[in-house]
Amino acid sequence: MNHIGMSLLGREDETAEFEAFLQGDDRVLLYWGVAGQGKSTLVEHLAACCPKDGYVVDLEYTAGRRNPSSDSADAARELLDELAEVLGGWCGTGTPAYRRAVDRADADEQALLTRNVTLKATVTARGNSSIVDSPVSLSAGSITEPLANLRALNRSKLVRALCDDLRKADLSGRVLFVDTTERLYYLDEVAYFEASGGARGVDEIGHWFANRFVPHLLGGAKGLKLVLAGREEVLMKPGIRCRRRELRNWSSTDSDAYLVSRGQEVDGFQQAVYRLCKGHPGWTSMLSDTAAILDWGEFDLFELERIARGRPAEEWLPRVFLSRIPEPGEPSSSLRRP
Repeated sequence: MNHIGMSLLGREDETAEFEAFLQGDDRVLLYWGVAGQGKSTLVEHLAACCPKDGYVVDLEYTAGRRNPSSDSADAARELLDELAEVLGGWCGTGTPAYRRAVDRADADEQALLTRNVTLKATVTARGNSSIVDSPVSLSAGSITEPLANLRALNRSKLVRALCDDLRKADLSGRVLFVDTTERLYYLDEVAYFEASGGARGVDEIGHWFANRFVPHLLGGAKGLKLVLAGREEVLMKPGIRCRRRELRNWSSTDSDAYLVSRGQEVDGFQQAVYRLCKGHPGWTSMLSDTAAILDWGEFDLFELERIARGRPAEEWLPRVFLSRIPEPGEPSSSLRRP
């Protein structure tokens, strides 16, 4: 099996789901599953298979970028700028309304950050006291809340402008992928002070993205489809047609096929790996790599099982196993003792 085929091992149902999604009327396809299931690999493959251009936004990267117009992080603005460039290219007309809205938003924010605040203070000496050399402290207040309010207001204007640019275009066949959706809460940051005067939706992944941005985007961009992938299922606003697919662990057959591709063909070895990893792709790959590097065999894995003492793979492998791998120069036939 070639590298591409092996990277998509056990994902036949997920790729079939995507094919059905392209042919159907649903606008959003949701993939979710625990870390290490190969979601990002699947997304990259599906984007490359689109009949027209597919584009992947990785929020792991976007959430860490900073808005060049200020020294404060604004992940939602970064995302909107990126999407405006991509979608404008797909339309063939660019996004002139969005660019004008950006210029106004930047000017508003700059004016807020550089505004002059005049404060007056009166100091009075009473009786025989003196005000000479007496310290005086003045505070103009924090910029945080006014800036958050301004960004929330401008963000709504930017979304409307972007949708106006897309309204006359036909984006049928175009698919926008958003990976690492567990980072969507970063986009909610500037909305914490919207309307209610305090944090809202902070316990709901993708509050702004799923409930505000996506409905506007799909309403303005005719034919555009959206694929979301992350560790948690994103709850979409009612009325948006969605397909959903959870990525699950490999079957024992898939796990064995992966190990055979790595040259680990002993049946007892394969069974021990499956018992330890429960078919989790990431953990299976990690244990396979470790066994190859340390020249482990079937009996070493039996000893590993004994040490694990039947604890769940999700507890043993990430929390204990990695800390017990021998350092270079140590005997490689067994794990270090705690």
